[in-house]
Amino acid sequence: MTSTRNIDLVRSLGADHVVDYTTTDFARAGQRYARILDTVGNRSVADLRPPAAPGASFSPMSGRWRNRAIAREKALGPEEGEGAVRPW
Repeated sequence: MTSTRNIDLVRSLGADHVVDYTTTDFARAGQRYARILDTVGNRSVADLRPPAAPGASFSPMSGRWRNRAIAREKALGPEEGEGAVRPW
């Protein structure tokens, strides 16, 4: 998901499917994704569950979700903490 001006850049980085967030709400578009990479952290987990395919992984890279994942991993260790990528 990116803005209109960055669509070509995201495709050049290897994205299979690119959503322009200025025109489409990906969480309500009906598409299911195997991996959701959240680089902004401005959507709730509840928003991200519907577009997640069964067994999908969620990668919070910034914002409140990433900070929570880091704190949990520090407290519980990498095997028990959420880490950067965990399947739902």
